[in-house]
Amino acid sequence: MPNRPLGKWVHKQREEMKKRLQRENTSMSSCRLLALSKIGFQITTCKRADALWQMRYEELLQFFHKNGHPNVPQLYRENKALGKWYHRQKYEMKKKIDGKPSYLTEYRFQALRNVSC
Repeated sequence: MPNRPLGKWVHKQREEMKKRLQRENTSMSSCRLLALSKIGFQITTCKRADALWQMRYEELLQFFHKNGHPNVPQLYRENKALGKWYHRQKYEMKKKIDGKPSYLTEYRFQALRNVSC
């Protein structure tokens, strides 16, 4: 039998995480966002590529909270994949800012901007 209260709670967390990433009013604190990220909580249930992007984003949040900045070195020893991913995101953000085609969705763009601020 499905656990309805848990399902409702998960749905609410996803809604609040999306609001926070879009800089809307929300009850989602930084601490709760980090705690959910640490346990691998995904904002969306989506395709593998989207899930991988979300996983790297959550790793970026952890790096940010640990180091006080989001600037992951491209050759980051602790997580080489994160370093490469982060630099690709910066490149895609610059393209989007310059009005050039970018694969970043508006949601991803805003999520990355929120970490940079």
